[in-house]
Amino acid sequence: MTRPKLALSAAIILSCALNILPVSGALAPETEQPSGFQGASRTHQMLFQARAILLKTRAAMGGRSLGAIKNMTASLSLTSFGDEGETQHTIEVVYAQPMKILQRTRLRFGEFAAGFDGRTAWAKDPRGITTLSAQEAEEARALSLWMMYDVLRRIEGSEYDLRYDREEKAQGQTYHVVLVKHRTATVPVTFFIDAESKLIAKKVYRRSSGEESADVEEIYTDYRTVGRTLIPFKSSLVSEGVLVGKTEIRSVKLNSRVTEDIFRKPRK
Repeated sequence: MTRPKLALSAAIILSCALNILPVSGALAPETEQPSGFQGASRTHQMLFQARAILLKTRAAMGGRSLGAIKNMTASLSLTSFGDEGETQHTIEVVYAQPMKILQRTRLRFGEFAAGFDGRTAWAKDPRGITTLSAQEAEEARALSLWMMYDVLRRIEGSEYDLRYDREEKAQGQTYHVVLVKHRTATVPVTFFIDAESKLIAKKVYRRSSGEESADVEEIYTDYRTVGRTLIPFKSSLVSEGVLVGKTEIRSVKLNSRVTEDIFRKPRK
């Protein structure tokens, strides 16, 4: 089966992977959601349990210092694996509160950029500037590394709907599975939290292309301290059980001088 891909301009902001994350495998209905979000079974107990676990994760990843992070600037090395073999790219990313994203990269045929200013998602390539759909903007937010820090800052608020789903054991490890859905999103993102370290070990989200959709796993490793905050320097991207990409942070800075206009859709 040929694995369809998202358009190049959209894939920059959605995956940092420049069109390397294929949507593959069986068709999944858009209305399908994890068990913790179905029916009237959502209880206050599930919310309180999710909050209790995430509070421990926040403490493990930096505690109050997370609230002091206004922005993050990083240079990422991306290795993608696809039908054409292995390719490598360098991507510059800027994240800022509350949920703003900018990504830039240069390929042999031109420069690409994509951004999200909190309301509008856009992409720019040699062909021009495109406004991305609401679905693409939602996927951009779900995929960004910044999302988990935004969630941890807002545990007590109403910005995110939090639900404890289950405990899961895999390869000798125990994970708490927590469902996180932004108030404007249509589907939740799933966090797998290591029961021992309290760190977020994996994030799972849904990507769509046409009528097909598939879950993408982002596995976080190599947590390092930057300032007083833990940041995963390596991640692996897995789609339908197939490794499709790896990212590694080459450099990262917190609270640099960042202007708001860089996230807005360019006029030309």
